Amino acid sequence: MSTYRCERHGIECQRGEWCRLCIDAYESRGNARQMSLEERACELEWWGSMLTIPMPMFRQRIDELVGRLVWSHELIDPRGLILEIRAQKPATFGQVLAKLPADVPVIVVEMGSTGVEDGPE
Repeated sequence: MSTYRCERHGIECQRGEWCRLCIDAYESRGNARQMSLEERACELEWWGSMLTIPMPMFRQRIDELVGRLVWSHELIDPRGLILEIRAQKPATFGQVLAKLPADVPVIVVEMGSTGVEDGPE
């Protein structure tokens, strides 16, 4: 089985397995709300571009650090999220949508809406 080198810890890991030190770092993470903006931005930079923990853990931590739900397309280039943290100004819905390519269709559903009309009473 092939291996990869964790870019954070420099240890060899088996392909298909998570870096045990990254898992430990996730499990011992601090409360993002109690961290300074710079600490949050630095941690987001630290997680880097190689996924070394399960995606649900990664997504949860990114949401915690940014302070809002982060859309998948925003993870392509996290520099905008890092700037957002440092500016302490959460992106608006319009700003998040503006990060999508212009030719990508977007469907917006009102929160709480099921998309199904009520039947006859």
